Amino acid sequence: MIIVRLIDAPTGLKGFCRADPDGNENVYINGRLSEDERRKTLDHELLHVVMGHLFDDTKTVEEKEREVAESEKTEVRTMEYTGLCRKGLKREGDTEIYHRTYESGG
Repeated sequence: MIIVRLIDAPTGLKGFCRADPDGNENVYINGRLSEDERRKTLDHELLHVVMGHLFDDTKTVEEKEREVAESEKTEVRTMEYTGLCRKGLKREGDTEIYHRTYESGG
C-alpha cells in the first residue's frame, strides 16, 4: 500500500519516501510547498516507489535520483503508467493509494 502524508518540514526539503516495517510505502510531502510544487514532488516520489527504490539497497541515493531524473526527462509521468490518480482512492490490482495530502480537495 502507498500512503501519502503532508508534513511540516524545513523549507529545503520537498519530500521523501520510506518503507515501513509492514511493507507499506510511505511518501512524505512538505506542506510548506505550493500546490504545484507538491504535485511535482508527489510525481517525483511516486517514481521512486514504482521503480522499486524503497526496497533496493544495491543503489546509492545518487543513482536512484539519476534514474528518476532520466524518467522525468523522457516525460514518463508516474500517473500515466501506474494508473494511480491524485484524487480519492483508486485501485490497480492490489495497489491502493490513500491520498490525504490536499485537504482542500486539490
